[in-house]
Amino acid sequence: SLNDQVVPLYDLETSQLHGVFSGHADTVTTVAFTPDSRLLVSGGEDETWRLWDMDSQKMLRAINVGYEVRTLMALPDGDSLLTAGSDADLWSLETGEHLLRFERYAGLIREAVYDASTRILYCGAGDDIIAFNVETGEKLVTLSGHTDDVAELSLLPDRPVLVSSGEDGATRFWSLDDYSLLATYYLLDDDAWVVLDEKGRFDASEAAQSGMYYVVGRELIDLGQLKERFYEPGLLPKVLGANEEPLRNVDALQEVALCPEIELSAVDEAGRLVAQLKNRGGGIGRVVVAINGKEIMADARGEGFNTDAPSAEITVDISDHPYLVSGVENQVEVKAYNQEGYLISRGKMVSWKAPETTAAVPPRLFVIAAGVSDYQGDAIDLKFSAKDAEDIGLALQIGSERLFGVEQTKAYLYTSQAEEASLRPTKKNLVAAFKSISEQALSSDILVVYLSGHGINWGGQDGDFYYLTEDAYTANPAAYNDSAIRQSTTISSAELVDLVKSVPALKQVLIIDACASGGLVDDLNNRKDIATSSFRALDRLRDRTGMHVITGCAANAVSYEASRFGQGLLTYSILEGIKGAALREGRYVDVSQLFRAARDRVPQLAGDIGGIQEPAVFSQADTFDIGLIEQEDQDKIPLAQPKPMFLQTTFLDEETFDDGIGLELVVDDFLRDLSTRGYEAPLVFVDVRSFTSAYRIRGVYSLSGNAIEVNAALFLGAEKVASLSSAGALDNIAALAESIVTLARQAAQAHGETLH
Repeated sequence: SLNDQVVPLYDLETSQLHGVFSGHADTVTTVAFTPDSRLLVSGGEDETWRLWDMDSQKMLRAINVGYEVRTLMALPDGDSLLTAGSDADLWSLETGEHLLRFERYAGLIREAVYDASTRILYCGAGDDIIAFNVETGEKLVTLSGHTDDVAELSLLPDRPVLVSSGEDGATRFWSLDDYSLLATYYLLDDDAWVVLDEKGRFDASEAAQSGMYYVVGRELIDLGQLKERFYEPGLLPKVLGANEEPLRNVDALQEVALCPEIELSAVDEAGRLVAQLKNRGGGIGRVVVAINGKEIMADARGEGFNTDAPSAEITVDISDHPYLVSGVENQVEVKAYNQEGYLISRGKMVSWKAPETTAAVPPRLFVIAAGVSDYQGDAIDLKFSAKDAEDIGLALQIGSERLFGVEQTKAYLYTSQAEEASLRPTKKNLVAAFKSISEQALSSDILVVYLSGHGINWGGQDGDFYYLTEDAYTANPAAYNDSAIRQSTTISSAELVDLVKSVPALKQVLIIDACASGGLVDDLNNRKDIATSSFRALDRLRDRTGMHVITGCAANAVSYEASRFGQGLLTYSILEGIKGAALREGRYVDVSQLFRAARDRVPQLAGDIGGIQEPAVFSQADTFDIGLIEQEDQDKIPLAQPKPMFLQTTFLDEETFDDGIGLELVVDDFLRDLSTRGYEAPLVFVDVRSFTSAYRIRGVYSLSGNAIEVNAALFLGAEKVASLSSAGALDNIAALAESIVTLARQAAQAHGETLH
């Protein structure tokens, strides 16, 4: 307001002052429009509300309410007006008549929202939210939880949920079915956020997990200590019903069985570490030992350990461990779980300078790149995975040879396109690759693992992620209930932990560009969610190995391969970053910088593909370089160019309204064949019928003996791009299909040039 007592009206297009509503005797605090926008209501500290005509800018009436007006709301019926402050009332806009006073409450109402479907008014009164019946003014329920004033209220448009934001920094989500608190969201910083529910389940960014704590008695427990039981990726969309995956079952976080207290001695000259453990009521569970951030012992207690003992002493010999870096200070860390295994202590750490055992050697980079396109049978075959592994392997090799040297770069490439059986991505070969590297690598080396193909979740809410090797024939998780099939055809995240731990290299990277086993897809725009237990499994892998992990998130094979680039979107983003888009100082391939860029880039590339989500990054605080890219190297790094995307076709006989000759199947097969030609593929074919950003051929045909006349059109979403006409013979329908596709490609190319 110009002088706090008037309401100025501006033209949004010109920013010019269009008029001034004046008449209040004190500061104007709030305004509201009627549903038809013809009238404006203002309220102020002069204890009045005033009604204004927007066209004439004249005041129609002024009503004294007896309190400073802090909130105004014109209800959807077009006549009822809410005024609120220290009291709350309902008025008739047409007559100015006082309709009712709402039941008394404590606090000052600063915000309100109205649910027209239930005729319930929700008001923020101090740090409470009060629900009122607008027919009677009766107070129905008080929602408590905020610790400071409620500042904003809103209703979700597609589900019965009330959202409240308070001056306490919390955003709370309330069920309007039973008025329970569904979840609370805190934004701590740009990259630090956390979501909590009433049972203690949480989802949080990396930055938040070490900055927020539960207070249990006199104990501070950070979020990361409770991961085993309470970490729930995707918690907010689950509690809101946007993700139909069920929440994991947990007992409410109330009484916490504390983990043991740990005291460490200095490592003696012989390399022995002694840990003293004190039972604080929760028993003594697994004792985990790590060197330089990488787990060396999953449980140091030994057989026959008494978990109820009041105290214990454990000795660990680390003298000859391959994770030690000779001649420098090494960090040795010990953590202990409570007996139930859901709470882990903060790590206690000591330093130990390992003896000089070997002369310093330059670091080496080991790469394992595996991609499966051709599985057993053809039910789950993929187009891009094998070539993606080749491209990533080449890019990493180029960068490593420039940074570390040719002799210091060791690349192991396994793809289903390889002619030699020993180079195909079977489980046997991949395990052998890890074994080979474990026999060569030193703690100063770097390991990068890239896996592309199908991945599944198996084992329920606390299950593992399983990468399907070339030996697999199905992506249906039920088939892997047979342990023999799991053992022979998959690599679980738990197995990956053991394989990675076998390699002494302390700097390790894992890239997974895999698709889940989603069912049939008809519309790519529909959102599909990935099983969050897979994320939990990969997070556990990161915690135990110290790896930097990034995983692509495609809910099904169709979404995974709906890429205009003929590459998986995560793979494309990684290659784009290495080629120059995410280099530190324009030259160095920094792991953290590369992962952050890829995480942000994938959703941009995915656009409307509902089954693609932002990649999950599980990263460590310390980053490092895995390559150096000079100008002349950039042209050697393969990066596909965008290609037109085509969907399933539709062809009907104009007499029978059926495709009796199977023309659409033949045309689809021709499109499918074109899209499997790697970099030479002129287009991408996706086996769905609906996607707003792709081309689709639809048409009719007529038969006359052996002759076929086709009248069709090319569409981009709902837009008709071009008419297509062709003719052919029934005994050479393949030639007709080729002719139709050629015309469609030409039309798509012309349309693309027009767009650009």
